[in-house]
Amino acid sequence: MELLLALNVKTPMPHFRPICTAIVLFTLVWTTLTALAAEHRPAEPTEAKRPPIRVVVIGPDHPIDRLRKLGFDVRMAHWKTVEPNELEGVDVLYLSTDWAYTAAQLEQLNSKANQFHAFVKRGGGLIVGQPNPYSVTGQVCTPALLPYPVTFHYWYDKRQPSRETVSHEHFITEDVAVDNLPFPADTIRSIDPRYKALARQTSTRRISLAVCEFGQGRVVIHTGPDGYNSPYPTGDEVFKRMVVWAAGREPDRNRQR
Repeated sequence: MELLLALNVKTPMPHFRPICTAIVLFTLVWTTLTALAAEHRPAEPTEAKRPPIRVVVIGPDHPIDRLRKLGFDVRMAHWKTVEPNELEGVDVLYLSTDWAYTAAQLEQLNSKANQFHAFVKRGGGLIVGQPNPYSVTGQVCTPALLPYPVTFHYWYDKRQPSRETVSHEHFITEDVAVDNLPFPADTIRSIDPRYKALARQTSTRRISLAVCEFGQGRVVIHTGPDGYNSPYPTGDEVFKRMVVWAAGREPDRNRQR
């Protein structure tokens, strides 16, 4: 009775009092238990925010601003002094357009081939852009720093520049317009079959984008210019996806190892 008065409940008829008291008590208990459960309910899991992909560019600085605009953490390393084994906290090494323009550049970087291989094997990403071996004998190169052989030639056919997708299901090329694909500004004369071709020039059928796995890491080869100042620039979406895939950061539904 005192409980009913304290709750400002009008006193019912005598034969209804037990029922009303039970209802009030049930309501109080339910409210209390609900409040306690809410206090001790575990917080909804939240996805930890991952740090930006860290990229080291080796070669000319053409792609620096572009990579930063796309949200990557970027710094430079000089081709004369870079030591891939000494790079810590790096997700992707990016050899930019003209990285093998001279024989001295090519020889110096090839001398670190074992370090490049080890970097990829332990889970790093390697993106090898257009080498442009202009001053190399025959203007042809087969870089030893790649895990599997690819031969590049300083030549291209621009008469019919249209490109086409070879692999539509891969994360890098899925649902992208063909104009965004790399143009083969260096010709790939030959490529090891362990690489997967993703794009090529329609008329010449020369591959312009290919990928492979090596150990725990990934390699991307593209022969399109990596800056915007080109008649046939690679689109931002494909450019971004190349870095994301090399770093192993694509969504789980698209993971292709």
